Amino acid sequence: MKLFSAYFALVLLVALPGCKAVQDFIHDDEVIAKVGDKKLFLSQLTGVIPNGISPEDSTNLVLQYITTWAKDQIFLDVAEAQLSKEELDVTQELEDYRTSLLKYRYEQRYVNERLDTLVTDDQVQAYYEAHKNDFILSAPIVKGRFLRMFKGSPDYERLRDSLAIKGDSRYLDFSEKWIDANVLSREFGTDWKTMMAAEKKGFIELEDGSGNMQVAYIIDQVKAGTLAPQEYCRPVITDILLSHRKRALVERLEQELMEDAQNKNKLVIY
Repeated sequence: MKLFSAYFALVLLVALPGCKAVQDFIHDDEVIAKVGDKKLFLSQLTGVIPNGISPEDSTNLVLQYITTWAKDQIFLDVAEAQLSKEELDVTQELEDYRTSLLKYRYEQRYVNERLDTLVTDDQVQAYYEAHKNDFILSAPIVKGRFLRMFKGSPDYERLRDSLAIKGDSRYLDFSEKWIDANVLSREFGTDWKTMMAAEKKGFIELEDGSGNMQVAYIIDQVKAGTLAPQEYCRPVITDILLSHRKRALVERLEQELMEDAQNKNKLVIY
């Protein structure tokens, strides 16, 4: 009975209009769920419910947390009962995970403290020229503007034509940067080939089946199967160059640590 009273008290708290965070009302450590000899305490829910969410969302989070906890404990009970002694021994796996995690954390700190994040135009240009085959487009890229409106709107033609000039009627403006045609085609609810096939004199007009018209004005495009412009490739090239630098730093760290261990006679290979 105490279990249910604690739980429903918590639900009542989160359901009260204008109530504070659940954490503000937790003063004891009542048990709110139990599986075998494993118990879930009220205090364990203090970090589950963020401040500022609705009472309904708070209640749902509490229910979800309790349900997930219960499933895990039931599963664990069955596993512990059914697995052999050898299968229950996870000592090596835990040690391997700890080693991997600590190694990764130190590598990240080492890299973050030393990584040169400046990528120059010359470096981007050099990589682009040396790897042009990697930047052949599988889909077109486009610049333009996109607008969604009711087909029967009396302002349809005016708004449509306004896409051809820089104005304030745009729903989506990508006139200053290249975007993948797949991104634009998702606005139309179709694939890029169907979308591009509908282009007439720079305009693409497709109905969405709900009385709405989606219109795009294509200012410029680079077709599929051709080389992407360098400006479009720059973010990818920057990520690649930084990734290479990170890998080089990690390799340098590994080498330094090995040499240091050998110099201090900490490493002995028989």
